[in-house]
Amino acid sequence: MVIIVLFLIFLGFLSTRYRHFQTVNGVTFTVWNTTEGCYVMPYVYLGLFHPKDDYIIFSNRGGLTIFLKDEKTMLCFFESSDTLNCKINSFNCQVFPQPNYKRRADGLFYYAPIEDPDSHYRKRENIRKRKDQYYILYPSIAIDTYDFVNIYVKDNLRNNDL
Repeated sequence: MVIIVLFLIFLGFLSTRYRHFQTVNGVTFTVWNTTEGCYVMPYVYLGLFHPKDDYIIFSNRGGLTIFLKDEKTMLCFFESSDTLNCKINSFNCQVFPQPNYKRRADGLFYYAPIEDPDSHYRKRENIRKRKDQYYILYPSIAIDTYDFVNIYVKDNLRNNDL
């Protein structure tokens, strides 16, 4: 019995080890790096199992920047070598993928080969300019995942309070 209790405590420790909590503009995000991908939830999540809904999952080797436009709108810019799946119910989630990502019927974004390199780079530059403008306008959280262990979470607050 003692072994089972110790094992459950150990499992709890492992599941929370790679979680980060970041509060941006009154919304606390849980960033949880797992072997299946990086989960981002706009609430505090302490469960042992993966969430069933109200989450974003993307590759462990990628980046995601989330801007909180208002109380109900979230703008997500992602760069990843894999896919992004947005199942957020508590916010209107608008996804701005890089130009070489396509959306499937189920809402999943996946990597697609570049058809026209010139058009691709123009679209990418336009997305980057829009993202840079949003840094000034809205509070945000930037998430960069390098592998299963290393994760970088940074919040950017507006400067209009100065």
